[in-house]
Amino acid sequence: MRASNSKAPLMYPNPANTYVNIAPGTDLIKNISIYNILGKTIIRMPGTNAQGIIKIPTYSLAKGLYFVEIRTAGAVYRNKLIISN
Repeated sequence: MRASNSKAPLMYPNPANTYVNIAPGTDLIKNISIYNILGKTIIRMPGTNAQGIIKIPTYSLAKGLYFVEIRTAGAVYRNKLIISN
């Protein structure tokens, strides 16, 4: 559940080719997971305590649709990610 005054993390570019950036919103990112269409975890990485942008390499992923889950202290955000390499 999200607080009404929280700013969601921003994920770009989408569609992605060689990398995707995740910029934190109001809360620090605890971890990021990328799942394939079958729900298998493809990438899992811890967040950072810094407010900086997290750059995730996607060049090794096959072309297609993925799901990104971003967990913060206060919420869980889920986004679709298209890989177009």
